Amino acid sequence: MAEAGLECSNADIALSVTGVAGPDRDEDGKPVGLVYLACARRGESTAFVEKKLGKQGRSRIRYLAAAKALTFLAQAGREGDK
Repeated sequence: MAEAGLECSNADIALSVTGVAGPDRDEDGKPVGLVYLACARRGESTAFVEKKLGKQGRSRIRYLAAAKALTFLAQAGREGDK
């Protein structure tokens, strides 16, 4: 998704977040709290991470996923400035 964000825009960096916020496992059996983050930078390899946030309630998982995504984006931005 992050790579598609770059392809569809003039941005130099794009972020994507997906996962299972709950209240139940997804149709593939992935557990609640499993989140994937990806950060794509133009001309570089896409970085990705898997986070296991656990069963903390849908709102809390969404909040934590957003916070971790912004931290991931900030780190990618700093690394790109080197």
